[in-house]
Formats: sequence, C-alpha cells, structure tokens
Amino acid sequence: MAAIDYTQVVQQLYISYFGRPADPTGLANFTAQLLVADPFAGTDAALTTIPALSAYSQMNPTSAVGKLVGSFANKVNPPGNDHLSILKFVNDIYNNVFHRNADEGGNYWVNLIEKGIVSRENASLAITEGAVNGSNTSVQGLADTALVAKVNAVATDFTNSLDTIAKVVSFQGDAAAAKAAALLSQVTATTDLTAFHTNVLAAVDGLIVPVTVSTVLTTGVDTLVGTAANDVFNAVPSATNTATLTALDSIDGGAGTNTLNVIDTVDAGHAFAVPTSVTIKNIQNVNVTSANNSITVDTSSFVGTTALKVASVGGAGLTAAGTTTVTETDSALTTHAVTVNGGSNVTITALGATTGTITVGGTTAPTGDVVINETAAIAGGAQAGTITVTGGTTVTVNETGSSSTTAVPGTPTTATQSAVVVNGTAITTAVNVTQSAAVAAVAGTAGIAQVDTLTIGGTPGAGDVLTATVNGVVYSVTLTAGQAASVTTAAAALAAAITAPGITVSAAAAGAFTLTAAVPGTAFTISSGVTIGTGTGTTNTDVHTTANTAVVAGTSGLANGTVTIADVNAGSATKAATIASATLANYGAGSSISSNALSKLSLSGTAGSLNLTSGLTTETVKTLALTLNGLSGANTITDTSNHFTTINVTTATKDSTLANFVDTAATALTVAGSNALTMTSVGGLSNLKTITVSGAAGLTADVSALTAITDVNAAASTGANTVTVNATQTTYEGGSGVDTVVVSAAATSKIDGGAGSADVINLVGAGGTLLTAATGAKLVNFEVVDATGGTGVFDVSVLTGIKGVQVGVDGGSAVTFANVAAGTSLSLLANPTHLVTYGLKADTATDSIQLNLGTSKTAGINFASGVSIGSIETVNIASNGTVTSGVSTGTNTVALTDTAVTKLVVTGAESLTLNGLTSNTITTVDATGVAKGATFTLTTAATAIAGATVTAASGNLVFTGAADVGKTDTITAGNGNNTISEAAGNNIVTLGNGTNGVTLAGAGNNTLVVGTGANTVVVGSGQNTITFGAHASGTLDSLTVGVATSANTYSTVTGLQHLDTLVLDSTANTVVFNGGSAAAAKISLNNSTALFADYIAQASSGNGSAHGIVSWFQFGGNTYVVDDVSAGASFVAGADNIVKLVGLVDLAATGSAAAIAAHGITL
Repeated sequence: MAAIDYTQVVQQLYISYFGRPADPTGLANFTAQLLVADPFAGTDAALTTIPALSAYSQMNPTSAVGKLVGSFANKVNPPGNDHLSILKFVNDIYNNVFHRNADEGGNYWVNLIEKGIVSRENASLAITEGAVNGSNTSVQGLADTALVAKVNAVATDFTNSLDTIAKVVSFQGDAAAAKAAALLSQVTATTDLTAFHTNVLAAVDGLIVPVTVSTVLTTGVDTLVGTAANDVFNAVPSATNTATLTALDSIDGGAGTNTLNVIDTVDAGHAFAVPTSVTIKNIQNVNVTSANNSITVDTSSFVGTTALKVASVGGAGLTAAGTTTVTETDSALTTHAVTVNGGSNVTITALGATTGTITVGGTTAPTGDVVINETAAIAGGAQAGTITVTGGTTVTVNETGSSSTTAVPGTPTTATQSAVVVNGTAITTAVNVTQSAAVAAVAGTAGIAQVDTLTIGGTPGAGDVLTATVNGVVYSVTLTAGQAASVTTAAAALAAAITAPGITVSAAAAGAFTLTAAVPGTAFTISSGVTIGTGTGTTNTDVHTTANTAVVAGTSGLANGTVTIADVNAGSATKAATIASATLANYGAGSSISSNALSKLSLSGTAGSLNLTSGLTTETVKTLALTLNGLSGANTITDTSNHFTTINVTTATKDSTLANFVDTAATALTVAGSNALTMTSVGGLSNLKTITVSGAAGLTADVSALTAITDVNAAASTGANTVTVNATQTTYEGGSGVDTVVVSAAATSKIDGGAGSADVINLVGAGGTLLTAATGAKLVNFEVVDATGGTGVFDVSVLTGIKGVQVGVDGGSAVTFANVAAGTSLSLLANPTHLVTYGLKADTATDSIQLNLGTSKTAGINFASGVSIGSIETVNIASNGTVTSGVSTGTNTVALTDTAVTKLVVTGAESLTLNGLTSNTITTVDATGVAKGATFTLTTAATAIAGATVTAASGNLVFTGAADVGKTDTITAGNGNNTISEAAGNNIVTLGNGTNGVTLAGAGNNTLVVGTGANTVVVGSGQNTITFGAHASGTLDSLTVGVATSANTYSTVTGLQHLDTLVLDSTANTVVFNGGSAAAAKISLNNSTALFADYIAQASSGNGSAHGIVSWFQFGGNTYVVDDVSAGASFVAGADNIVKLVGLVDLAATGSAAAIAAHGITL
C-alpha cells in the first residue's frame, strides 16, 4: 500500500474544510502521514474511504489519525465553540461539500457538535459520509452523492495538473485559493469530467502571473518592437516636460498583452493631444492621462488596440475603432466638452460639470454599451450641459445633480439638470436615464431687523443721568450743561454712549434716535431710564418700533432635465424600430420616447410629462409593460399614436401616483406588483373596458366617468383598492385585501367586495336611494358601510355581514345609520358637520358599541354636531390621531348622547374630551388604554350618583365625579398628570407620580393617596385621609383643608415634607404663629395628665378674628396643627380648624422650621 491510496480522503478533507483542491505538497505530506498513522494500512480495513476514516477518527480522536484529521478543523476560522461560530462552521461545510447553504439537516449536526457527540474535528467527514455511504436514497441524497464524487474528481484533476514548478509555485495565497474554489463551485452532479478538464487547465493557466517587460520612450524618434512577454511602453515626459510620444514614433507590441501609457504633466491651459501620425500595432491597452489638461486622442488607426482608457481635466476628444472599449474619466469638466466617436463599449465619468456637454457618437456611433456618469454642480437659474448619445446597444446615463447656489432668503433659484438626448442606431435596444430627484425651491424670508426708538422728553438739566440697558449691558451718560441744552442734545449724548455690539445707533433728531439690529433676524433686549438731577420732568422712553422677524433659510431648487429618446426609425410609418425598453428615473416635463418597438417602460421618482410615439401605419407592438416605482409629480403619459391597446402596470418597492395616461386605443388595464398605484385621473383612457388588479398591488382610481368600462376585477388582489365606479354600468369583484368601492348611483350592476374581511362600500348621496332592498341585493360581501358624502337614513339591515359603519364629511345634512346589528362599530373619520345617529335594530339590556374617533392621519377633531347612539350600555371609544415622535398632540372632542350607558372604556393615542353624557348612569370608567401623554377628560359629572369605579394608567385623567353624600367614587390612576374633582361623597382616590390636582369638596370622609409628583390637593370638612408620596427636593406639594365641623372631625395627613404648604382655610384672613414663631406656637402640656381636649382648648383660646392664630402640639405620637379663627375662647366648629399630621413632626426644627404662608403655613 502506498500514500497515493489515501488521495481521495485527503482531497476530500481539503474540499470539506477549505472548499479548494489540495496543493501537491500538502497532498503528498498528508497522504504520507496518513499511511504511517493508519493502524490498518496494508489490509482491507485500511482507512482509504470516507466512511472508514470518519468512523475511526470519531472513535479514536486522540490517535495519530484522529489528530491528523483534527488539524484540518483547527485551521478553519472562526475557531470558536459558541453557537454562532458552530452555525457558520456547519454552513461552510455544506457550501464546500454540497454547494448550498445548510438545510434542516444542518441543525442536526449543529446539535451534535454542541452536545459533544460529534467533534468539530470530525464533523466534516461525518457530514460528507452521509452523502457517500449510500444511506440517503432520496432525490437530493442521490444528487449529493454524485456531486461529492464529481467535485473530488475535479479537485484531483486540478492538483495533478499543477505539473510544472511554475504552476506549483503559482498555487499559493488567498487569491489562488479563491480561483480554485471558484472552479469547484462550477461542478454539478451531472458535470462531464472529460469536457470539464478544459476548465481545469484554464484555471491552472490563470494562476500564473505572466512576465512583464517595461520600455520608456525618448524625446527622439522611437522604433520599438515588443517581446513575447507582456510589454509596457511608457511615454513619460522628459525632465524638461517634453513629450516622448512623438509624431514619427513606431511601436509594435509583439506577442503578449501589451500596454502603452501616455502621460501629460504640463501645467493647466495646454490642451494635450496624442499625435495622429504615430504608428501603433499590437498594443491592446492604451492609457492616456493628463493631470491638468484636456486630451485629444484617435486610436482608430491603431492595430490590435482593444481598450482605450483616458483620464483628463477639462474635456476630451476621443476617437476609437468599433472594436475598442473606451473609458474616459474627467475630474473637472466644468464648462468644457467630452466627445467620443466610435468605440465598442463606452464608459464616461465626468465630475465637476457645470454647463459642460457630453457627446457620444456624433460622427461615428459606438458598437457596444454606453454608460455615462456625470456629477454636476449647477448655478441657480442655469442648466447643466446637454448629454447626447447616438448609437450603442444599451445606453445608460446617470446624472447626480445639485445646485451650487446658496439660497438667499426671499429670492429662490432653481438649477436644471442636463437635457438628455439619445438617438438610436440599428443596434440600440434599451435606454436607461437616471437624474437626481427634483428639489422644490423654497423662498424663505429675509428677516426684518429690530428697531427701537429712544425719545428724551421734558426739560433736561445738568446732572440728569440717562441710561439704556441693551442686552443686559448698562450704557449711561450724566448730562453736562451743554448736553442738557435741549432734548436733541441730550438724546445725542445718550446715543454716543451706546456702543452695543451688533447694534447700529442713528444720529439724534427732534429728541430721538434709533437702535437697529445690524443683522436682520437678530433680536436684542432694551430698557431705558432716567435719574433727574436739575432737569424738570425729564423722560427717557423706549418704543419697540419694528419687531424682529427671524430669517428663514430658503432652499435652492433642482429641476430635472428633459429626456428625448428617438429610435433610428422614429417617425417611419413602415420601418421597424429597435428600442424596445426604456427606464427613466426623475425626468423633466416634455420628455419623449419615439420608437414603435417600445414594449417595456420603467418609471420612478419625480417626473414630468412624457410622450410616447410609434408612427407605424400598422402597429406591431400593442401591449406596454409599465413598471412604476415611487413615481410622483405632474407625470401624465401621452401615447401620441394611440396604439397601446393593453397597458400592464407593475408596481415595485414604493407606492406610485400617475397623473394620467392618455391613450384612446387602450381597452384593458392590468395592475400587479407589490405596491399601491394611485391614478389621479383616468380620463385619458376614454375607451377603457376592463381593469384587472392582482397580487399585493392596490389601485386607487375614479373610473365612474368612463363610458366604456364594464368591469373592474380585483379578485386576485391582496392589496388595498379604492375604486369609484358607476354602479349602473360597471361590475366590481374585490379580492382578499381591503376593497373600498365608492358609488353615487343606485346599483344595478353587481358590486362584490370580495374575500376580504374589512371591505367598504361608500355610498355618496341620499341613503334612502342608495341603500334599499333592491340595491342591497347588488352590494355583496362588504363589511363596512361608509356614508362619507351621504345624507339621510341608511338602512344597514338590507346588507348582510356588516361589521362597521362610518362617516367622514357628510353630504350636507344629518346621517342616520338605522337597523344596525348588535356589535357593529361606528367610526367618525372626520368631522361630519351634522348630527350622526346610530340606531340598533334590536335594543337589549346588554348592548355594546365600539366608537372610533378620527384616524391615524387626523389631528384634534371637534365633532361639534354630536353623536347619538340611543341607549347602549357599554361604550368603547378609541380616540385616534397623528402620532409624532411617539406623542399625539391633538384633542378629539365629541358630544355623545346615550341614555343607558353604564360602562365607558376609552383607549387611543389622541386626547379626548367627552361631553353630552349627563344621565348619571355610568358606574365604570376604564381609561387604562389612553396612551401616555394623552388626556381623557370627563367633567360633565356623568357617572352614577351612587358611585362609580374609574381607572386610568399612564395617560392623563381629568374627571369630575357625581357621587352623592355617603356614596363612593373609587378612582385609580397612574403616573399621568391627573385632575380629579368631587363635590360630595366618601371617595377613594389613588394617583401615581405625575403632577396631580385633586379637589374633594363637601363633608365626606375621603381617602386620597398621591405619588411623588407635585400635587395640589383641596379637601372639604370631613374626616379625610391624605397620603403624599416622598418627593425629591424642588418638587412641592400643597394641601388645602376645609374648616372642621368639630374638634374631633379633622383630616389626617401623611407625607407632607419641608417646604410643602398646608392651607388651613383659603377664605380666612392671613395667619400668624401664636407667639410669633413656629417654636413659640408649640403647645406643651403634662403628657401624663393632659387630654386631647386640653390641647384643643389651649390652641383655640385666643382671639383669631383679626387674623388666624396657628398653634401646634404633639399628642399620641402624632402632630396636630390648629388654626384659631374665631373670637371665642374655645374651639368654634365651622370657624376654627385642625389638621392631624401623622407622626411626630417638629415644625420648629432648626433649619427646617415652618413659616407663615397665605392662609396657612409652609412646613
């Protein structure tokens, strides 16, 4: 047995782990090592097959064989054992072995590796074994088996073909490995190995880097003949900047692939030209470069030249044979011109263009593709130079345009990109033109400079001090007798003293002068004053003469240039054209395509009008495939020949709007693709008979005025369609998406909403006419009735399957949805302007409704005319609006009439103010679905007088309850900013950490818990329990407590902190501390004998009729504050007041002693 017997398995290791064939040295080394390590060498059990080697190495990972196999895996990056690394490792093996990504079977191997059942070292062999052991007889399995064998055979062929020292040496490094891997990737399960040997030899030859010989030209006459190698001839200027490629030079490149480099280094302003009299042959590549100048070169007489590459500055004039590719790059075209004549494939890159032009094929058309890439910076009001192409197979023009003019506020300008003209020849089949998107010019405003006038009045005198404070800096002058001679001289003196930066001060006249901002839009502050010395009634007044108006920057506009495409046979009535395809992205008004072969048209971006012309007497192309991607603008397409009978629109990537398509021959329109199409008008398709919509595309169009159309079929559509039809003429079949059909006449044709679950029939007109038993039979498979534009009564019961009714702006009078089935939603899409009435077909005691106000595109609607929903017990309201940066800033307002509502559920992103509910039937209000930042307001005391449960979450709650005396409203809200008002009752209120305002009036015993925000609380005269959350420094609480009805009826407060305010009676006179301070106001009695009444007697013994006298004491572990307002010597109910502070609160503590506040104290 010899090492060669292990070639197949070692080759497979290289393929599986590295994706390439083995190099000869590596193959020889590994086969030799495997021969030595194989314990079964020389026997039938020798490890010369994949299954045998795989099984042994897995069972004996630490053996010499196992370590040898493992050395392959350790060379694969990344070597990590994390999940992602193992996924990549397995996927790489699949690609290397099977030429595809890992399938579900890959997860099996990942799992085995991660569990340690199969090591990374053996995974490749194990995975490969599954393809060669014959166990998988599926179609894929058999294909894998064949592929593994074919790839191994090709890899072996490749290694064997490295049969010279040069070839072996060339197979080194990543680039060579990549070329070999690319060769293996071409192999399939059915590859003919004999035929593929040619590919193997080509790949091997491609590894060898040929020898290059360089020759430098002189300033004299050069007659040069190349070698068999790849010769490079360099025409580099001499030390004196003299050209070395001269008129009588002769260069024969000889064999190989040869290159001539011509370099110009002369200073700018010297046009560089390659002499036309030079003799050039067998030079495949000609490169001409100038760092500063334009270039003229004609290679059409050069023999064997296949590529001309030019780099110029300020233009070029190039001519080449039809077999030569031309590549021109101009780094600063500006106002100059690039012209190219002849050539095969022509590529032009022009940078820094302004009004410079590009012309290709002016005298001799190219024979291959033409690609032009231009970057243009265009002055406002100007247009970039014209780009003209004649000939070429496929012509592509890409222009990146911008305005080079800085916008001046108030005087906007618009730059226009190049006009593009493509004149086809007999070989031109496709044209693609892309310009930058248009930018609308914005005027902006120049701003108005602020002007203030200071006027000196009275009779100035010496010693008067005049001041002006400008932007916080005080400027003053003390008048001398001369300066005080008159109001004008005094004004001049003050004006001279003002040296404020950015302010222009005028000369004084008639006692006045002005201050003007030097820069419009820059405001300044000013105040004036006077201190009178010897003057009489001297005044110094400032008048804000002209208000500052800020500068609003304008935007320089950018317009698209027109595109004109003309086939070589444009206008011919008999000759067939060749331009069959055109793609335009961002094109100007007045663009045109003249080709009777045009069948494919792709349009995108901002667009102007486009004319299509055929001209044939007998049209041969009658169907247009029109692809639209984000099309917008005044983009009417006009078929001036009226020859397309079928228009097939495909939408892609972005929604499009088409202004109109004018073609009187068109009878069929299809819309397919992935995005929506809005046709602003279809009036140009006056003879259209059918429209078909399919796929995810959606169509919005009004076809009701087309007299020939008989059917709109969107049955195969999954997109959203909104179509207006004449229901007496046109049938409609909807799809599985949302179909909205608008009709304004009583339907006699079948209008079918289709298989969707939210299809809308919009009835525009009188409900009594549009929705009857007869029309109901024609309007089928709709789930929503829309009365936008409608009036009167809509009897919903004549339709089946209706889940919702809705209305936007009505048709001029009230709208009533009658005989509505239970559970049907009501949506107000906009303000109807008149009353909307919703009536159930059968009224029960457990009815509910979903009321939707607004949409995600509306903002703050006032449904002033109101909504009447009869007597429905559960009302769910969704308040919708436009959300910006996560917050909706508008407020929906609605007056709702419902005599039986008991439960109210409010959700949505838009704030809602709910009016109209006054029947006091509501027992539950759930506002937990109101979004953070939005506010739900219910202040009509609509809840039950017997009490209600009200809940909110992160939204704001503004609520006025109606609980009667002795009854309870239970109100729970979150961290929004809540405002709660109750006039009576024993209410329980729990609020979060927002800024809360709470008023619990009356004599009820209320329980209030508020969070850590700034809370303003007012309670009545009952036994209230108030708990404040601990708040941070700078956040303050305020509590106002009503006058107690007795000394033993008081509010109990927890959590008031230093600097919080306790108002003991907001209507009383001002208060003072008993004894003049918080410390003196403390009452201290014998704790072992004194009763609570004793403290009260002591605290109320004074005469508080002039002002309240505040005392405080501590009793039973708590602190009490008493406000003695009465003149009597004892506590007077209804006049004097008392509040309990839970815990021992030292109101006289050093550094935090309480202070007198209005009608109370600050702790």
